[in-house]
Amino acid sequence: MKIADTVIYGNFYTVDKKNPKAEAVAIKDGIFIYVGNAEGVKDYIGESTEVVKNDSGMILPGFVDGHAHCNLAATQLFMCPLYSCTTVEAIRESLKKFIAEHEDFDVISGMGWNYTTFDENGPNAAMIDDLTDKPMVLLDVGGHAYWLNSAMMKLKGIDKNTPDVNDGVIYRDAEGNPTGYFKEGSVVYFSEYVFHFPLEQYKQAILYFQNIAFSKGLTMYFDPIVNFNGIETGVEKVYQQLDAEGKLKIHVHGGYQIIVNRNPLDAVERAAQ
Repeated sequence: MKIADTVIYGNFYTVDKKNPKAEAVAIKDGIFIYVGNAEGVKDYIGESTEVVKNDSGMILPGFVDGHAHCNLAATQLFMCPLYSCTTVEAIRESLKKFIAEHEDFDVISGMGWNYTTFDENGPNAAMIDDLTDKPMVLLDVGGHAYWLNSAMMKLKGIDKNTPDVNDGVIYRDAEGNPTGYFKEGSVVYFSEYVFHFPLEQYKQAILYFQNIAFSKGLTMYFDPIVNFNGIETGVEKVYQQLDAEGKLKIHVHGGYQIIVNRNPLDAVERAAQ
């Protein structure tokens, strides 16, 4: 008979049809070695066993999130938050503060602006060009529209000769010049600057998300796109590194995005690897 590291008494719901409820559990090396009644768990208690008594509520198995982008917790850590900004001036003030606090960033990114802040023409580069000489891309609250400054458009060679796309919109002025407002598939022209971060920042983001997940009872999640926009981000390598280091405690399943007009067979081979 193994002696448990921890024994917990309480009102357990097991999600086991044959044994749906339990009064106590015993845990050894992170594994349940007993789930049953309070009398039976006594055999697993030794001098070194931690005994916990939970007298209220119900104890449930860990929850599973079927759609979570854990690595995108980086948006909260390394992007300027604009969610509470309801005016252009408020957006500018938030950006000024963020830029001043992150002088080491080569590219400035933010997320959270809302369509209702602007007229039908949306935001434009002129509204933010004076804030920094660095390239800047700001995502809307839903992550489907993009606001670029002139430095970013110059960096990516986006001008009046840039072709329109079938699955997105490039807003233009009367002369055909892009204004800095882009939607959906037009992100293809600057996608490497959207939801992509250095590997060390991904590490911090995943661990940050993991702590939040555990605090809410989540023990597993499915990340449907580990390579956002079909671009290799290195996120899968970060998961492997954290796992090897013993820091990845949460269970992760991931989906690999394959875009049909971007060498799909090569993408399948990469996914298999």
